[in-house]
Amino acid sequence: MEAFKSKVEELYGEFLREIREIERKWQREWYERDIFDAEPRSNKPKYFITVPYPYVSGSPHIGHGRTFTIGDIIARYKRARGFNVLFPIAWHITGTPIQSVADRIMKGDPEDIKLYSWYVGLYVDDPSKIKEVLSTFTNPWNIAQFFASVYTRDFMSMGYSMDFRRQFTTGDPDYNAFIIWQYYRLREAGYITQGSHVVLYSPDENQAVGEHDIKGGDEITIDILEFNLVKFKLESSNEYLVAATLRPETIYGITNVWVHPSIEYVIAEVNGERWIISKQPPGN
Repeated sequence: MEAFKSKVEELYGEFLREIREIERKWQREWYERDIFDAEPRSNKPKYFITVPYPYVSGSPHIGHGRTFTIGDIIARYKRARGFNVLFPIAWHITGTPIQSVADRIMKGDPEDIKLYSWYVGLYVDDPSKIKEVLSTFTNPWNIAQFFASVYTRDFMSMGYSMDFRRQFTTGDPDYNAFIIWQYYRLREAGYITQGSHVVLYSPDENQAVGEHDIKGGDEITIDILEFNLVKFKLESSNEYLVAATLRPETIYGITNVWVHPSIEYVIAEVNGERWIISKQPPGN
């Protein structure tokens, strides 16, 4: 029985190696022939697709594989339908998370040094070379550059149909100018305004920080600060469906409103309007 099991494992291993070599062969063919590089073609309809840029403060994880595989399927489908597809890749580096990693490594934080030694070790075999790479991580730009390069390597090993020539970061001057332009246009259109809200603050850094800047920040329990009500007017009526959210800045992405089949709703008179809202539970 053990001999049979060993033979099966041997054959299975040979099969996997053969399949992987076939995969590598065609990936080399794709990228050496630049078949995913998008050039202007007047005889084809255009299709642009982008996926939220990965934040390059560490190595890729399974979530990146899931997200970018979905985008790749769409890009390939559109090419098969005759579209001239532009599928670029970019790297999210703005904010302070990468700077926070650099600061902790600079201060000799043993946990971060251990973690990032492991990250680098996924791509570098020589222990002395790992230390050499890690020593450059006191500069946040080196962190971004290293992980952007390994993301490219990993994405190519997945066979993603991206135009890898078209890479940029969210810190590039052209991209910054684009974001500034967006804010001016949105403000002129009345979609955004300047205000104030409660934020996490670091006295060491003397600035506002996000959860990703803090070790274990995504585990912090933050109390509800403020609910914002969003009114959806019913057509040809003075009645509104009223929903509550903690993230009012996301309402521009709303596509539908859901009604809970097990919740009791009431109509409340508010400032001459009729609001359809969930009934307050007893004792609240």
